[in-house]
Amino acid sequence: MAFSTHLILSLIIIITSGHIVRFLGKKIHLPSALPLMALGLLIGPEGLDVISNDYIKISPYFSKIAFVILLIRAGIGLSPDILKRFLSTAFFLGIIPLFLEGFTLSFLGKNLLFENWIMAILFSTIIMCESPAIIFPMMLKMRKKRLGTEKMIPNKMMVKTLGNIIIVQILIFFTIDFVLFNEGKRVSFLPYYLFPLNILFGVFVGTFFGKIISWKKITDLENKKSTYGATIFLIILSSILFFGLGYFKIENILCVIFFAIFSCKHLKKKKSLIDNHLFEIWSLFEIFLFFNLGTQIKLSVFKDFPTFANVLIIIIGAHLVRQLILGLILLKSKYSKREALYIGFANFPKATIQAVYGGLPLIIFSQMNLFHLVKEAEIILMAAVCSIILTAPLGAFLIDKMANKLLQKEYEKIN
Repeated sequence: MAFSTHLILSLIIIITSGHIVRFLGKKIHLPSALPLMALGLLIGPEGLDVISNDYIKISPYFSKIAFVILLIRAGIGLSPDILKRFLSTAFFLGIIPLFLEGFTLSFLGKNLLFENWIMAILFSTIIMCESPAIIFPMMLKMRKKRLGTEKMIPNKMMVKTLGNIIIVQILIFFTIDFVLFNEGKRVSFLPYYLFPLNILFGVFVGTFFGKIISWKKITDLENKKSTYGATIFLIILSSILFFGLGYFKIENILCVIFFAIFSCKHLKKKKSLIDNHLFEIWSLFEIFLFFNLGTQIKLSVFKDFPTFANVLIIIIGAHLVRQLILGLILLKSKYSKREALYIGFANFPKATIQAVYGGLPLIIFSQMNLFHLVKEAEIILMAAVCSIILTAPLGAFLIDKMANKLLQKEYEKIN
């Protein structure tokens, strides 16, 4: 009884105060991530400590459900044809700049922050990816406004971001497992050895469940309340697939994407309504996602000014390398200078991966009693927070406000 009471009270405090600070932040044009992280720091363990440990224990699940909702929204806006068509784009505009930024983060991290390469690589895997929470909704918005659609820029940006988050998630888990293996812990690397089969199996599972579920029998799509129920059911099933496959280290991002794609073929008449429901539910879980990251922040790490300064230098320097490489790739492409600049903006903001996985090394190392690694895990968490603060506000602003100036509007042809 005490458990449920403390947990419910914590949820009420988080949701109520989260809505308030997010509203106030928007009044002064701050992205939601910043006030919500500040709230987590203020009332979490490092601040007033009014949130129960019961909530802290389950908070990673809330963060991952928020991630799942983003993947569903991306799946609704994509199709297998789009994914196949823009694989090469994902490689040149996404993966190459991503890895070069990651290499720079690792190299500078090893020389300025960490004693060994493996922790520097872990640091880079968590920091280097752009934010699907910013890019997916923005690109869907641009596609709806028909900005850049003649050259399929919104679709290409979603596909390259999807490719990047798949690679980054695998690298994060592999690197953490490698650290645990070096510390004498039992770890299975079989899923990584079977990487191609792992990917295909995740796609198969998502496609299979997306096709066999009869949404017409489950819900009456003519009824708005029933459509909301279908949206909840979609989130529940997607979460089960995400956590279930994730437990066995099977590719779960593509699984959820393909599940959403094929589920929405049955729900296409109410696709926009379901996306609206998903946005409403996301607005709640967004609070949990960034609040949770705030609760994990350790103020003592920020007091170490040389380390803090090095983190800022590394993040800025590595991202400049990414933008430079991306600029060189786009130099001889079919994109205009304005479009190339906008594509650069779509590689800028970091938030989601850093919020979901920024505190994961600290949690795992603490649970495994690897206390000699906690300090380095705290530096990684600090870097995740700094990367969000440095890039999310400016990146979201540039992607949204500069689209009309940089992207050409495609007008429908009249016969």
